[in-house]
Order: sequence, then structure tokens, then C-alpha cells
Amino acid sequence: MKNRILCCAAVLLGLVLGGLFTMPQGWTAELGPKETVDKHLSALKDNLFEDAFDYISKGFADGQTKQEWADSTRELYTSANVKVMKFTLYPAKIEDDTAIVPNILNASDMFNKEGSIEYELYHLVNEDGVWKVDRQELLFEDSQVKEWFPDVK
Repeated sequence: MKNRILCCAAVLLGLVLGGLFTMPQGWTAELGPKETVDKHLSALKDNLFEDAFDYISKGFADGQTKQEWADSTRELYTSANVKVMKFTLYPAKIEDDTAIVPNILNASDMFNKEGSIEYELYHLVNEDGVWKVDRQELLFEDSQVKEWFPDVK
């Protein structure tokens, strides 16, 4: 019996190390705040609004279901002709169960067809052990921009 258990353990170990046994589909390692914002913005950039919903907090969703939020965000992006062209995320500032991720966004819309640069802060909360985007803040004051993006002129 002992040899049989050792044999099974050796086979299982070989499968894991050989890559033949994988984690269940949908399993992912926990994302940090910066990676969460990256996934959220990447989904918005690709107009994958249902995917973008997976990275927002309950408060950000404001009681909407995934489909309701995706549909209303899609409608907003379509009616305003919003296109996320590029984003540059900076390291997160984490304090307990909250975090802030600075971002420089290059996007266009019906008023800025050539695109504009926006300085943003993404505020995140940790919900049940998972980082979620809770709100987005646009920075307008030069002093705020310099505080969060000191390398920008």
C-alpha cells in the first residue's frame, strides 16, 4: 500500500512539473491594484465592457448588474465616440484595504478627435480579498499633477 501511494504521488508530481496537469479553468492569481487597473482599462480599450465590469467595486457598479453596467457604458462610449488609445500606469500607493493607482490616459472623444492627455487617479478597495476599482478621479490642478506625476513637465 505504501509503495502504491508513493507511486501515485510521484506520477502526480511528474504531471504537475511536466505541465500536463493544470489549474482549473478560470483560476487566476490575485491581482494587485496596478494589475487590476490594467485589466480594467485594457478591457475598456478593447470595448469589452462585460470584462471591464469584473474589475469594479460594488459601489462603482451602483446597484447595476453586469449587463446593465456594460450596456450603459457601451452606450456612453458609442454616443460620445470614446476611444482609449493608450494608458500609462504608475506604481500603486497602498494603505490597508485601499489603494491609488496614478495613470496618464490618452483618449479621444467627439470633442477631442485628435485625442487628449488626462491625468487620473484610480481609487481601489479590497473587496473580499480582491482589488476592485472604486472610482476614477481626474486631476486638473498643476500642483496635483506634479504631486502624482513628478516626472511630467
